[in-house]
Amino acid sequence: MADAYVVFGYSEGGYGAVPIADALYRMNKTIIALHAGGGPYRLSSVELKFAVEDIMGGSVESLLHMALLGASLSSTTTDVANFGQGQDFFRDDTIRDAIVHASQTIDLHEGKRDAINSIITWDNPLSFYNPDLVDVYAGGIARGEPEPCVTSVTEKTDKLCQALRDQDVIDILELASYPVFLCHSVEDQLVPFANLPDPDVNRNVRIRKVKGRHAPAGIPCVIQFL
Repeated sequence: MADAYVVFGYSEGGYGAVPIADALYRMNKTIIALHAGGGPYRLSSVELKFAVEDIMGGSVESLLHMALLGASLSSTTTDVANFGQGQDFFRDDTIRDAIVHASQTIDLHEGKRDAINSIITWDNPLSFYNPDLVDVYAGGIARGEPEPCVTSVTEKTDKLCQALRDQDVIDILELASYPVFLCHSVEDQLVPFANLPDPDVNRNVRIRKVKGRHAPAGIPCVIQFL
């Protein structure tokens, strides 16, 4: 393996690039630069709140991502705070198993999306999720809380909210001691611009604003990174 790295990714890859760069840095590797675009760095607050609002408003944009997040945080992986605690993201294991099966057996993104969308029907899509968690976010949104999983957390959601907060990577960006270049569309309809850190917090972070919807905005971001 090399001793110096440029770490790069967009969307989910942009989100994943942040902890990867951090892990390499903690292994005493040199991070030449981190290039991340379109990532949900504030997953437990900005991104999940946006997704719940999006679904409540009748949009299908966030459904796939909510379903995959739910599969990850429903006693599927053992190293999260809510594993086996009776505080899964989904309402029951049947839903989780169907989502996991679809995500693992279908290769094409469009096919995966359509299969998962058929599992989470549109009569009342939020009913597929933990009702206590939905109450936390729906209530927090109504009250204008920036972080419902902090200010509205209950005994029924404390482990699940901890698992969600543990997935945030905003602190890594705010403390990075290596060059960080973030690219994000101000018009992103899937991962809102508010996911980004305040550039005044860390002088190593530079932000480039682009325009367009989430997927097309990846083109100017990737060109910039290259």
